[in-house]
This record gives sequence, structure tokens and C-alpha cells, in this order.
Amino acid sequence: MLIVLITAEHLQLRFGIFKWTVPIDNIKKIQLDEIPAFKKYGGAGIHFMTVYKRYRVSFNFLEYPRICVSLKKKRGLVQDVSFSTRTPEKVMQVLSGIVDNEKMTDR
Repeated sequence: MLIVLITAEHLQLRFGIFKWTVPIDNIKKIQLDEIPAFKKYGGAGIHFMTVYKRYRVSFNFLEYPRICVSLKKKRGLVQDVSFSTRTPEKVMQVLSGIVDNEKMTDR
């Protein structure tokens, strides 16, 4: 089971015993995950790969749409984090609202 938790401080993804946390202030861009046709995810799980010359960790669950979050600062080699969700538009709206609010309070 993939659990997506969004708070004012971070985006957290949990897949079984594995957890990945992205601080809200490290999110540069949020978009639907569009990968080239020749790149395929190997089913459900956590995958590491290069897409468009950027290293990515992906929390993939079944064949649901994915959201890709670009990081301002790398975490190790990782520049992007993507994850599956049944409701990508709603998740992007919530996450974008929190990121935009963070940018406003930093001014």
C-alpha cells in the first residue's frame, strides 16, 4: 500500500516499511509525470531511474497516474520524486496550494 501524506511542512510517501520525505520548501515544481514511451516502470514498488537526464525515485502503485515533484536541492543523487495517485488533480491542487503559501510567507 502506498500512503501519501501532505502537511504544511512536508510531503511524505510510505510504501511498506520504506518512507521518503520531501520538505515543502524543497519543492521546485509539481506536474503530471510524463515519461518517454520506452521507459517503463516495473510494476508496483519503489524504482530509481533517469528520466530526461534527471535522476528520480518513483513510488509506483499499479497503473494509476503519477505526479512528479522536482526538487530545488538534490537528496543524494535524486532530483525528482514521483508517486502514483488515483486523484492526481486533487493532490496537485492541495500540494501546489501549500507550496505557493510557503513561497508567500518566505517573502
